[in-house]
Amino acid sequence: MWLSKVFSGATVRKQAFALRDTWTALIGPETAVTTCIIDVTIWLDTEMSPTRLIARLSIVWRQDGSDWRIVHEHLSPYTGEFAHSLGYDEHGPCPR
Repeated sequence: MWLSKVFSGATVRKQAFALRDTWTALIGPETAVTTCIIDVTIWLDTEMSPTRLIARLSIVWRQDGSDWRIVHEHLSPYTGEFAHSLGYDEHGPCPR
């Protein structure tokens, strides 16, 4: 995984993020939840080709005055049959 390479000394040269299927809901007067699909491409200085990660992202927000702050986030990478059923594989969207 690209993150383990960063912790072992690699440098991120470039990164790109795309979000889709974004959904946000208030679940209390000062709390909200956002979910989406995140498509991340990372270029490391130690790799010739970029690494791609497609995952479900969940974020919990808490209102702090007029600001909203992230208090929790979670990534679940799309893998296996679950990913394929949604039109993804480990390399991105499956051909249609």
